[in-house]
Amino acid sequence: MFEKLEAAPPDPILALAGLARADTRPQKLDLGIGIYLDEDGNAPVMAAVRRAEQRVLDGEVSKAYLPASGNAAFLERLGRKVFGEGLWTGRRERFGGIQSTGCVAALRLGAEVLRRAGCRRIWVSDPTWPIHDPIFLAAGLEPVSYPYYSVGAAGVAWDEMVGAVSRMERGDAILLHAGCHNPSGADPTIDQWDELAKLLRDREVLPFFDVAYAGLGYGWDEDLAGVRALVEATGEALIAVSCSKSFALYRERTGALYFMSRQAQEVGKVLSNAMSAARTNYSMPPDHGAAAVAELLGDSELEAEWLAELGRMRTRIGTLRETLVQEAFEAGLDWRYLRDQRGMFSLLPLDGEQVVRLRDDFGIYMPTNGRICIPALARIGAGYLAKSCGILSWMKTAGSG
Repeated sequence: MFEKLEAAPPDPILALAGLARADTRPQKLDLGIGIYLDEDGNAPVMAAVRRAEQRVLDGEVSKAYLPASGNAAFLERLGRKVFGEGLWTGRRERFGGIQSTGCVAALRLGAEVLRRAGCRRIWVSDPTWPIHDPIFLAAGLEPVSYPYYSVGAAGVAWDEMVGAVSRMERGDAILLHAGCHNPSGADPTIDQWDELAKLLRDREVLPFFDVAYAGLGYGWDEDLAGVRALVEATGEALIAVSCSKSFALYRERTGALYFMSRQAQEVGKVLSNAMSAARTNYSMPPDHGAAAVAELLGDSELEAEWLAELGRMRTRIGTLRETLVQEAFEAGLDWRYLRDQRGMFSLLPLDGEQVVRLRDDFGIYMPTNGRICIPALARIGAGYLAKSCGILSWMKTAGSG
């Protein structure tokens, strides 16, 4: 049987990480990684999360399965935090949620719910996170790209995006990054979110949000303002939420799929289909990460400590962006657009050949589209990256001359 198998193509991000690990050069930089790293290149455990985890461990009395829908306190407290007190409590009977094994599983569950509801096509930004299309294809949906961003710009390609939305059809879905867009770092303004809400409502296109980096752009509430405005305006949405970045719970695979329906009686139907899909994918969700988040969000002192830590992470990312812009300027490169973007990622104006040269000649690793993880620059990384790119730019100019 297995002799008939052909090897599946490697995941490009995971394969890149493997190449970086095998590189023995001391100055190497792995900028393809999607994890917040501190100045020493470590993925820190947030102090507030550690305190919450200790409380969970001290009070744990059972290792029995969670309910199929997950940790109820986690879903309630995270939902209120994501959607805000007014929207969450004011529309509570129209909200539902299911805990998932990370945001990938939430996206997959949402995609399966869409397919069962009769949706056949989902629009995905160009560019987007590489795993989005495979998730939707695996669930039986057809991903179609809409223009979103051009490398070197500070903001989104708004007119082109609006033009694509105007061609979407009733019953389509659209995947939207809540903020800190991966890979571009460019987000709509609040006025653009409001305009988008009206367009989607009029065309009866269902928004499906990927919420992965809340708090790492402008602030927790600021980064979620567009989600809240659009969900309230359209009245029907799917929202996949990750706790990996905002709570630094990467390996605990903590996430949730929320949904808002136009009628309260539809919530049970959506939840039953999401749980049915979960049962055949991973059965029951893990508890540790969700229990820690529930503990943290249930204690005002811990929550304040967590938000302060998140703020320091956000500030450091902004400082690294500014440093990279300055280092690039000294290397003869104009990367000023980077300072106007937010979040962990941005796209550098590099072609595929330059990306390969950076890897081979300088030990700098990134995907072929030039996406870099800003906090992975760590100590001297910004200067080394800028100088290396400056050398390649000069070589390209000299070669063409």
